[in-house]
Amino acid sequence: MRLALAVALIAGLATPAWGQTQSLSARPDGTTLVIYRFNPIDTSSTLDELRSATRHVSTDGLAMIVESRTVDVPAGEAILRFEGLTPGIIPESAAIDGLPGEVLERNSSFELLTAGSLLQHSIGETVQVGRTNPETGVETVVPAIVRSGANGPVLEIDGRLEPLSCQGLNQRLIFDRVPDGLGDRPTLSVRTRSPVAGRYTIRLAYLAEGLNWSADYVARLAPDGRSMDIEGWITLMNFTNGGFTDTPVQVVAGNLAREYDTEAIEPVVATVAPRCWPLDTTTRNPFGPQRGTIVPTPVTDYLATIPALSNSVVGDTGIDEIVVTGSRIRATLSDLGDYKIYTLAEPTDLNARQAKQIRFFDQQDVRFTRTYQVRLDHSDDAPQVPKLLLRLRNEARDGLGVPMPGGGLSLIETHDGAAILTGQADFMDRGEGVPLELEFGEAMGLSVLAEVTDEADWKAGEDTYMQKVVVEATLINDKDWPVEIEVVPEWSGWRGFRVLAQSRRCQVNDAGDTVWRVRVPARGSETLSYTVQAED
Repeated sequence: MRLALAVALIAGLATPAWGQTQSLSARPDGTTLVIYRFNPIDTSSTLDELRSATRHVSTDGLAMIVESRTVDVPAGEAILRFEGLTPGIIPESAAIDGLPGEVLERNSSFELLTAGSLLQHSIGETVQVGRTNPETGVETVVPAIVRSGANGPVLEIDGRLEPLSCQGLNQRLIFDRVPDGLGDRPTLSVRTRSPVAGRYTIRLAYLAEGLNWSADYVARLAPDGRSMDIEGWITLMNFTNGGFTDTPVQVVAGNLAREYDTEAIEPVVATVAPRCWPLDTTTRNPFGPQRGTIVPTPVTDYLATIPALSNSVVGDTGIDEIVVTGSRIRATLSDLGDYKIYTLAEPTDLNARQAKQIRFFDQQDVRFTRTYQVRLDHSDDAPQVPKLLLRLRNEARDGLGVPMPGGGLSLIETHDGAAILTGQADFMDRGEGVPLELEFGEAMGLSVLAEVTDEADWKAGEDTYMQKVVVEATLINDKDWPVEIEVVPEWSGWRGFRVLAQSRRCQVNDAGDTVWRVRVPARGSETLSYTVQAED
C-alpha cells in the first residue's frame, strides 16, 4: 500500500478519494482552434529547425483550444476526467463552463504512455514474456510478474528473479491492458459537487503551446513592370503529437504580449534502463563489459497487444507532412480589438506534426514604384552597389488597402515566357495605409563612388564630440534605361545630424532618413556633393 501510494505521488497522478464516483469524457465532441503568433516568422527556417526538435521553436506559438464535451455528472461529489487533451496544454489556463455545480479542485496528469511508464505502473502485475530462440526462430511465451520498474526492470519467472533483457535473447513484453492514469495525451480531472445528476454539454477552454502560423506571399510582376498580382498563404504548423479533425480554425495577426513564465509542463516520459551485471557478481563495472559479461539485448514491442493510440510521445517531433489547400475562397478578415483575426472559410484537418498551407490573400493589379538605394559608407573608397527596392502604398487606389501580416515575399518575373524568381524579401506587419518597402538585394549595373574631400572633428561640450565630412559622389548607370538612385548619408539618423551644404535638394523618406534622389541617364553618370555633421 505504501509503495503504491509512493508511485502515484511520484507520477503526479490525481488520486480520487475512496468512494467518490468517477465520470469520463474520453474525447471532445467538437473543437475550435485559435492560433496566435508573437512575431512574423520565416516558414522555411522554422520547419528546418523543427526537424532537429529544438525546444524553443515549438513554444514560440500559442493556441486557444475550445472544446465542446458531453459529460455525465453524478449527484454529490464526483471526479470528472477529461482525456484526449491537446499536448502542450498550459493547465492553469483551463476554464470549464456549463457544469451544474461547483468545482472543488482540479488536477492535471502529465505522465504519458511509454515503455517505461507501462513497466512502472505494472509492478506486481502479471504480464507475458515472449522469447525468440535465435537459432530456430521459435518464440516461447511465459507468464511473469513485474517486480521492479523502468529503472532496472526485474521479472519473476517460475519463482526466479531475472533482470529484464540480460539473457542475450530477443524478447518482448506483452500487456493485456493499459494501466489506469496512462494515455497518449495529458489528462485533466476535476472534483465537483453537483446538486442533481444529469448529462450536460460543457465547454472546456485552455491555452496550449506547440502550434504556430506564418504568412508568405508570391508577387508576379506584370509585363509592363509597373504592377503586380500578390497572393498570400497562411501556413498552419502543428508541432505536437495530437491532431485536429474537421476543426474551425482562426489565426490572429499582431504581436501579442505574452508572459513567458507561463508555459506548458513537460510531460513525464519514463524510459527503460536495463541493469545487468557480470556473471557470478552483483558488483557494477564502471569500465564497461569484461570477459564473461552478457551484453544486454534491447527489449522490443512493449505495446504488442495494447490497442493502437493516436501517436506515441517517443520519437521525432518534427514536421512529417506539408499539405497545400488551393481553394480560391479567402479567409474572412475581422477585428479583434487592436489585432486582426482571419477565419478560415471552412473547417480543416491539422494532423500531428503537420504543416498545412491555405490561401488567404489575393490582390490583383497592385501598383508599385521601383527604386535603388545606397547608404554611403564614407570610409569606403571602393564602388558601392545600390539595393533594389520596391515600394507599395497600402491604399485601395493602388490595389491594396488591406492589412498584411508580416512574412516573406517571393518576386516572380516572366522572361521569354518562363517564370523566374528574381528575389525574396521579408517585412513586418503592415496595417492599411502604412507604406510597404521591400528590399531585394544588390542591383546589377549600378554603382556609386564616394570620395571624402574634407573632414574635421571637434569638442562641442564636456562630453560631446562632433564630426564633419565633405563627400563627392559619382553615380554610374550601366543599364540601357534611366534609373533613380537614392543616396542616404551614413550618419543619417545619428544624434546631432545636420546637412550643412548640398549640390541637390535633399528630402526625408518614409523611414525618416535624409535622402538625395538622383535621376541617372542610361549608360551615363551624375554627381552629388554634400557636407554633413553629426555627433561622434
